[in-house]
Amino acid sequence: MAAYPVEIVGTLASWIQWIQAHTFLVPRKPTVSSVREAARDEEGTRVGRYVLIRDEDGCLHALSASAIAGLRECDEGCMLLLTGSRMLRVSHPLSRVLQWLAI
Repeated sequence: MAAYPVEIVGTLASWIQWIQAHTFLVPRKPTVSSVREAARDEEGTRVGRYVLIRDEDGCLHALSASAIAGLRECDEGCMLLLTGSRMLRVSHPLSRVLQWLAI
């Protein structure tokens, strides 16, 4: 497993920047400015191959559709099962999340 620089862990923008530098097969690489502009707009915005989704805690996530292993509808939104057995709970209905992830 590769060691990640400590300075990269800080913000979403720096994480996207690290991905740009270390990914070779991404069709359209998102730029830091495009992530910031999309984050100002609304959730569900696509930036390259990523979809911006805000969880119930208010954290903004940039997820690729291939990183989502499953979806589950809950009483107040839906839950996303991510790779590595991580769960992400969002306050949007399942149908809207599926629209965002449509390729």
